[in-house]
Amino acid sequence: MLNSVASQFNLTRIEEGDSDSCAADYSKTVTVQFDIHADRRLADYRPEPTSELSDTSVGGRKAKLVKKALTSSSCAVAVEVSATSRFDVFASANASLDEACDAATKVAAAVEPKLPK
Repeated sequence: MLNSVASQFNLTRIEEGDSDSCAADYSKTVTVQFDIHADRRLADYRPEPTSELSDTSVGGRKAKLVKKALTSSSCAVAVEVSATSRFDVFASANASLDEACDAATKVAAAVEPKLPK
C-alpha cells in the first residue's frame, strides 16, 4: 500500500512485512508502517497505558489519533475501513512527536481514498 503513495512523500526503503503490512522511511528522521486489519474494528484498537488517544476523521471515515503510541516520539492513526476492519499507520521519529504525528496523519489521508468504501 505504501508503494501507491511513495512518490507523493518520497518514501524510501519500502519493505513488505507480509500481505497486510509494509514499512518505509518517510524522511531521514521518521519511519512509517502501514498495517491492514481485516478482522479488527476501530473500537478494538488498544493503546499503551501512556498513549494519548483522541477521536478524529480521515477522508470522512472514523479514526483515532494515538500520540505516544509506543514511545514518546511515536504516533499512530487508526482508520475504520468497515464495521469490522481498519488500517493503521504508525510513525516513529528520532525525537519529535509532532513530526511523527504529521507523517502518520498525512500518509493515512493519502492511503484512505485507495481503500474500499
